[in-house]
Amino acid sequence: MQIGFSLSQSLDFIIKTEPQLAAVSCQVINSIKMGNGFADSIVSYISQELSNQIKIAESHGQLQITLAELAEFSSKKLEQNKKLKSLLVYPLILGVLLTTLLILIEIFVLPQVSQLSGKSNSQHHLLKITGVLLLVIFSIWGMVKYLNSRLPSKRFGLLIKLPIIGKIFRYYVNYYLASNLMVLLKNGLSIKEIILLIKHLPADSLIFELGQQVAQQLQVGASYRQITSHYEIIAPELIALIDGGKTVTEMAQSMMAYSKTMFSAMVQESNRLMSFVQPVIFLTIGIIITVTYLQILLPIYDSVRMVY
Repeated sequence: MQIGFSLSQSLDFIIKTEPQLAAVSCQVINSIKMGNGFADSIVSYISQELSNQIKIAESHGQLQITLAELAEFSSKKLEQNKKLKSLLVYPLILGVLLTTLLILIEIFVLPQVSQLSGKSNSQHHLLKITGVLLLVIFSIWGMVKYLNSRLPSKRFGLLIKLPIIGKIFRYYVNYYLASNLMVLLKNGLSIKEIILLIKHLPADSLIFELGQQVAQQLQVGASYRQITSHYEIIAPELIALIDGGKTVTEMAQSMMAYSKTMFSAMVQESNRLMSFVQPVIFLTIGIIITVTYLQILLPIYDSVRMVY
């Protein structure tokens, strides 16, 4: 589209040059021919947040700009995923070998050690380990179910409080809000007009929830700063930009600059965290190996001490 192709020509070009995307592109083209918008045609293939951004951009003539920004965001996300996978390859192989070794030790070595030490009550370490793993799996599953049942603002509010990775979610939320506001403000819409537009978005989206709350609070005379300050997911800097008394054009420029700042901060934070992935995994593996050796050696040491 940046070099002059229309949306349909772009999709047709993808069909001819990207075989793995041909089937999806054909379905999108057929959906558009039936009168559906581009955002509605691809909603089954992308996340709800991306779909909302495209829908807003499509309805206000900013589709090309928004797609370029989302392409950059997705490209960075793919790059981070590839980097994380490459960092995890060696630790995962080591982890599999270590797990196999631990299972063999639990089945063959520890029973012999228990007999040597004269302890008839053999500890069922395998069952304990399995129980702990199942507990962790069910805890994670329960947390995911709980988060999905919460309102978007509450869900992201919990995610930004998570240790270590909470900052990434905070940067993402503010990037997401600022980039959407930028698209709408570029088209000359006031905040009140934006709120009316947001009402047509899916009810389970973060933008819809915030728009509804802002609309209700404005009716009782609250200011934008008072309304948005109740949401801990919204950064104070973004609140200051919204309530800064600027013109719509100036606000659009501020939102564009702020969204780029949040995007850069999000990438930098994810890179920083990934630099700790391998050391943490190796430290964990080292601790497990040490504990395993102690389980084997301590009973043997006790037996030798009893003999002498």
